[in-house]
Amino acid sequence: ATTARPSRAAVLMEAAALQETRAGNARAALASVGRALPLSVDDDAALQSVERELHRLAGESSDWQPAVLAYQTAVRAASEDHVRASRMSFQLGSVLESRMNDQTAALDAFERVATESAGDLNAALAVVRVGGRVGRWDSVARVFVASAKARNSVAALLVTGVEAAARASADPASSWNALTALLEEAYADAALQAPLARALEAQLGVWHRDRRDDRDAAVAALLRAVAHDASEPETLRMLADLQRARPDRT
Repeated sequence: ATTARPSRAAVLMEAAALQETRAGNARAALASVGRALPLSVDDDAALQSVERELHRLAGESSDWQPAVLAYQTAVRAASEDHVRASRMSFQLGSVLESRMNDQTAALDAFERVATESAGDLNAALAVVRVGGRVGRWDSVARVFVASAKARNSVAALLVTGVEAAARASADPASSWNALTALLEEAYADAALQAPLARALEAQLGVWHRDRRDDRDAAVAALLRAVAHDASEPETLRMLADLQRARPDRT
């Protein structure tokens, strides 16, 4: 019987093991594993094994740049399969965010995933977290609306994530001012179905009321919510409460 030839990725992984254990050269091993990563994107089991070694070696050597380069190459290698490419982009973003502290580049990677898979809640949460950290409230507003539209609902985790991002920013008041203005623009451009438009406008009203202390803006948002869909009792109750608190206004 003919013995199957090992894959190029397998050869590189074997070389990495020898470089580390026999030559004591962890950096060379890391480079070999990095080259194996993009060659493994079509094999889930192999990919997981390569990623484990990549992260182990990068962590032990305190050198994450080879991992960044490996993931960037893997994204390109998987370009014909958007699911795999998105996975590699997300991993790239995670390394850039947590290991390289390159928040802007991490945001770009996470946004690529969110654009490809608008319903991916983890990607949306990452965009919100990192976007808030670097003051990119346009990215936060965009992913908040796109995620809600893809899922046809406003995810509670995403609401919590937005609030945490604004709270952690250098100037929460300015962050809320920017974000709520950008959300109003995004809602107007999103061609939303009535129940979802109601939910989004109601959430905006809550943020105007609770985070900006702007009752007029809250009433305006809740009136828009009711115009989209007047069947949700909680929205009607919030609107009535605010209107009773400002009897001199219409």
